[in-house]
Amino acid sequence: MSPVSDRQRRAVESLDIQPGDHVLELGCGHGVAASLVCERLSPGGHLTAIVRSEKMIDAASSRNSEHLAGGRATFLCTTFEAADFGDQRFDKDSGFTFRLPTGTIPRAHGHGHKSC
Repeated sequence: MSPVSDRQRRAVESLDIQPGDHVLELGCGHGVAASLVCERLSPGGHLTAIVRSEKMIDAASSRNSEHLAGGRATFLCTTFEAADFGDQRFDKDSGFTFRLPTGTIPRAHGHGHKSC
């Protein structure tokens, strides 16, 4: 299992995750940051994490099996451009290597995003 780096811990802390937040993680990799996000969510909160690699989705899902079973996380193997979020809206988003134009991610409350 991949260890948690100081950078990942600081990045997740900077998001100021609230228990009921709906969070989008772009490029979740092994699911390390996803674990940190899910630990901050209550049953009303949710993480949707996407990555293009099936290998990474398997690793992230395995690492976060408790959060998947508890309904706090969903892991999708897709690109951001191809992702279908339906009616989902997000309070916060994170991605270590992604910078998307403002207004690209569907917002729960219509305010700006905070990316890592």
